[in-house]
Amino acid sequence: HIKREKGDCTPWEEFINSLIPIDADRNEALRWIATLVVHPEIKMHYGMLLISETQGVGKTTLGQDILAPLMGTTNVSYPSEQDIVESNFNYWQANKRLAVVNEIYAGHSTKAYDKLKSVITDKFIEVNKKYQSTYEIENWLHIFACSNSMRAIKISDDDRRWFIPRV
Repeated sequence: HIKREKGDCTPWEEFINSLIPIDADRNEALRWIATLVVHPEIKMHYGMLLISETQGVGKTTLGQDILAPLMGTTNVSYPSEQDIVESNFNYWQANKRLAVVNEIYAGHSTKAYDKLKSVITDKFIEVNKKYQSTYEIENWLHIFACSNSMRAIKISDDDRRWFIPRV
């Protein structure tokens, strides 16, 4: 449970204004973040992908150091691109609210895009964990991905599953 406290929110405002400088993009990002944090009963059907060729602008800081602690460490997974694209096991999706993908560079093929479609939109997912029988659970996972490549993931310009603010 997160409780409101009095204090100065200037550092947060400066950080998010610097990370996402366009007002419309920033407002949508803040809506996504607020829904994720405050409304666990809502499953958003789109993920957030932050792309910046410049390193050190705060993409990982937002996902790993701000959002993950707000979700609680047991509610967050950190799949690698290989976990998403190559592995037959998807236990990183099970019983989590947030998956933080710190570096994704899968723009050369549609594999990551295709594998993440159902994670982002489906109401139920089938979990496959090594040495266990597969099982189905309700899907409450949200994807927050970052990349330093403009070809982070191969998607069409009109795809509704990804919000990609200018960073």
